[in-house]
Amino acid sequence: MARWEESDTVPLSDDGGNTYTLPTFVHVDEDVFDRERSTIFADSWQYAGSRRAISSSGDYFTAEIAGRPVLVIRAEDGSIRAFYNVCPHRGSRMLDGTGRTERIMCPYHNWTFDTNGEFCTAPKAFSTAVRNPDLDDAAVDGPDSCENSLHSLAVDTLGPFVFVNVASDPTPFDELVGRIPGELADRGVGALRLAQRRETDLECNWKIMVSNYLECDHCHSNHPDFVRAVDMDEYTVEVGEYHSTQYGPITDDEGSVVGESRFYFLWPNTTINIYEEGRGCAVYRIDPRGPETTRLTAHYYFEDDELTDERSEIVERSLQLQREDFELVERQHEGVRSGALQQGRFGPNEHAVHHFHELVEDQLDLR
Repeated sequence: MARWEESDTVPLSDDGGNTYTLPTFVHVDEDVFDRERSTIFADSWQYAGSRRAISSSGDYFTAEIAGRPVLVIRAEDGSIRAFYNVCPHRGSRMLDGTGRTERIMCPYHNWTFDTNGEFCTAPKAFSTAVRNPDLDDAAVDGPDSCENSLHSLAVDTLGPFVFVNVASDPTPFDELVGRIPGELADRGVGALRLAQRRETDLECNWKIMVSNYLECDHCHSNHPDFVRAVDMDEYTVEVGEYHSTQYGPITDDEGSVVGESRFYFLWPNTTINIYEEGRGCAVYRIDPRGPETTRLTAHYYFEDDELTDERSEIVERSLQLQREDFELVERQHEGVRSGALQQGRFGPNEHAVHHFHELVEDQLDLR
């Protein structure tokens, strides 16, 4: 990989139609990637999963958030709790996948915790000296319940979606979502259930994938089915403080409007795609796996979890869009990593991408 001095590049300006992009080295540099994980992802709200998947006490699912294993569970009092999915004894990952449990138990040494994350029990060996001839029972302290409870994390919901923040003092969730909760409620998204999960690993930097999502100037030349279905003359992009929205009317073969598609981006790496006035939606989480690798996790939601032929067709249209984009972002990453370009330029319709680059620049203190 070619490398250059950061001083050869210029900061972004406030004029999105007349400014440079982030320097290309930020898409391939290991140090930048480490800073992103310790700044951007260490204090940001991440989509974790479906609220309806944990409707009863003890229901849980696991996820990886900001590179860390996380457990989300419905507590006995009905609240949703989130913890690191790591035992405080020796650090073993505890639960896998999804399920229901009255007690969270680590499979390594059978320490148990209640649904509020409080320490409950440990095997007798942890409070006796039976295996240590140099001690008597009086010299052995059992595990302290306060010091050995699970590490609690901030959790919040947006319609049927659960979000988690691993920061000790997280940014308020309301600052991220703005008016989006009301717009999702108006479209019936709150009643939707998770029906299918997909994961795809890509050879590109996560910011390239996000930037691709935030503009549709590439749609005419690369997404023929999409531009046939959506009236691009009425396609609109709106930018908020920590989110953006793209929307456009859906037309039939005669050009009559039959619905609307809306595409939300939530800083730094979550997207919510609403298909045809709430008939279904998809949530994407764009996770950095390394400076040059990204995992796209896609969750598809419908009125129930049955994947009918009609819903399978909606999923397939989404997957076709993804395949078209995957080729584009991997081609862009090849060019970026070559070192042939130090900095790109924004087009006049790429103000959502410009805003995203500004947020990254501010978080990484690149000015």
